[in-house]
Amino acid sequence: MRRIAINNHIAMEFGQSLVVFSPSPSSLVVLNSTACLIWKMLSRGQESETIAQQLSSHFNIALERAKCDVESVAQLWKTSDLPKGAFSNATPKAPPLDPIILEPDRQSLSQRTYALADAPFSIDFYSSEIEAIIQAVLGNREFSVATKPSDSFEVTIDESDYCLKKNGVEVARENSPHSLRHALIYEASKSSYPDSQWLIFLHAGAVSDGKRCVLMPGLPGCGKSTLTAALALEGFHYVCEDIAPV
Repeated sequence: MRRIAINNHIAMEFGQSLVVFSPSPSSLVVLNSTACLIWKMLSRGQESETIAQQLSSHFNIALERAKCDVESVAQLWKTSDLPKGAFSNATPKAPPLDPIILEPDRQSLSQRTYALADAPFSIDFYSSEIEAIIQAVLGNREFSVATKPSDSFEVTIDESDYCLKKNGVEVARENSPHSLRHALIYEASKSSYPDSQWLIFLHAGAVSDGKRCVLMPGLPGCGKSTLTAALALEGFHYVCEDIAPV
């Protein structure tokens, strides 16, 4: 992590992501690696159409989706208080970035398809460690019917970070596989229940008596799963034992 002062702004680099704080007026801009890449390309004067084509080709995503991503960052470029020369100041010796070498092509170890609310989604696993952790939570939701998934996810390890991509675009970067699991459940729930307005995702067990639901939040190892299993044996309906979306 690097901290950089830029024209009264404080910028902190996290891997390929950037967080910029402006004290006056108070504002915070967070750019993930994809948004950071687009911002860099915009700062070098590249046209939005050209950037979208490069992203579409490199990440193998639909051109229209890439255009939406570029447009979102371009709008931030026009309206944000972040200085336009931030990247050239932060990394003065860095050569021009070619998005084709941003991430080398790699083959996933395995691909699995799951379904929540009968909405299938696929996950490409690049790490057996993460696959085991995800499978422990979603294994009972594995989906074998030959239906095209509505969304595709990738879970990878990038240096010391655990990364999650949705349809080729990075949506989360965590420092542990368990945090990545939470991010994946959140993104998969949004995909499977597109009309739901989620309030919070709790690290909790949950059971129901058919009329009410009881949430049991707690730290890892405090006994949520054991208590959930005991209540299920007593006649309560099992809802979840790890992540409870509200």
